[in-house]
Amino acid sequence: MDLAGTASARHPLTRIAAIFVLLICCPNGMGQPRPIDPEIIRVKEFLAQERWQEIVSLAQSVPSPSAELDFYLGTALARLGRWEEARKAFQAGARLRPSDERFPLELAGVAFKQKLYPEAARYLHRALELAPGDSYANDFLGTVYFLQENPDAALKYWNRIAKPQIAEILTEPTPRLDPVLLDRAFAFSPASTLQLADLRTTQARIDTLGIFPRYHFDLQAREDSKFSLLFRNQEKNGWGRNKWEGLILLFRGLPWQSIDPEFYNLRHRAINLVSMWRWDAEKRRLTAALSAPLGREPGREYGVSLDLRSENWNIRNSFSPGSNRSAVCLRCQWPLELVCRRRTLSSRFSQRDPRNCTQPKPARARLPAQTTRPGGRGNLEPARKKNHAQGRPVVGGWSHLVETRTCVSQITAIAEVPLVPAVPRRRL
Repeated sequence: MDLAGTASARHPLTRIAAIFVLLICCPNGMGQPRPIDPEIIRVKEFLAQERWQEIVSLAQSVPSPSAELDFYLGTALARLGRWEEARKAFQAGARLRPSDERFPLELAGVAFKQKLYPEAARYLHRALELAPGDSYANDFLGTVYFLQENPDAALKYWNRIAKPQIAEILTEPTPRLDPVLLDRAFAFSPASTLQLADLRTTQARIDTLGIFPRYHFDLQAREDSKFSLLFRNQEKNGWGRNKWEGLILLFRGLPWQSIDPEFYNLRHRAINLVSMWRWDAEKRRLTAALSAPLGREPGREYGVSLDLRSENWNIRNSFSPGSNRSAVCLRCQWPLELVCRRRTLSSRFSQRDPRNCTQPKPARARLPAQTTRPGGRGNLEPARKKNHAQGRPVVGGWSHLVETRTCVSQITAIAEVPLVPAVPRRRL
């Protein structure tokens, strides 16, 4: 009985101690909301009635306004067009409550109204650090970059909220390229969302065609909140846009005793033939390169090139002080170099480390005759460098934009056949 009575006596004491601890930790009462300042209540009433000047007068009369009151004060000042005062009010509220994403958003709005787009972008990045999934901030930042004519950065943030929606694709002017081939070059289509990766793939395919030296994609806003995508381009066709341009391009090498016949977009299928003929007595050379899409697919390309030359090289030993040899004469007569290549464009684009995406560079021939060192034995066979990988970014952009790159795999085969044996070198 004594034990039972002691236990029952201890139970009320434990309950009283627990209540005492709760009262200390929660002085305003457990579950009771904190009282709202009467100024905030009146400000909200004025806000519902859009009485902006009354809000300003009330907020400025408070000696030490809270962060919430600074927010309403900045909002009223912005509605009155008093941008600098609104900026100061929002900055004061941000200092009191730095984790509230509303303040950088409103500061971005003030900078946007003043057309200070870089400052607006900086505040929006701060807002996204506090709330990465905020759809309004992502849409706002994409719009800022769109107005700065930076579509790559705009697409990065618009894609997070499934924008922009493409209503139609336009071309200016209309290319002479086969419409089927041009349509396959575009990785996107109308009535779909334009993804940054699809734009990168499209640009790489167009570059592979080799007939558009200059082009640009323009996003044009529509009244229905969708966009039109305009492909502005300058296309190469035949040997020039007119006969005068063709003649200038053909004979532009006359001062060096050479002509450059070039023909682009043959049969409107992006079949390109680039050649050069030089009749200089000491540097005769004939080159030709043919390239075209493989199977009418812009992502795949094949090419064949031919190089014939008959050259005399007079290599002086000016780089060797004290040498008694004045020069070495090398002669290489009509070696044939035939290069066949096939290039395939990968359709996989991702935002990853640029060093993981490389582009093998084709083999490049050196001079057909060269010496290994001053006065040493000459190498009469054309020397070739080994293929090496070199990463090259597809697009530059802003520093905060993750770069995406194009991966191109290329297979090169080289066959060299000397038509006439090379003449041994002679000392002069």
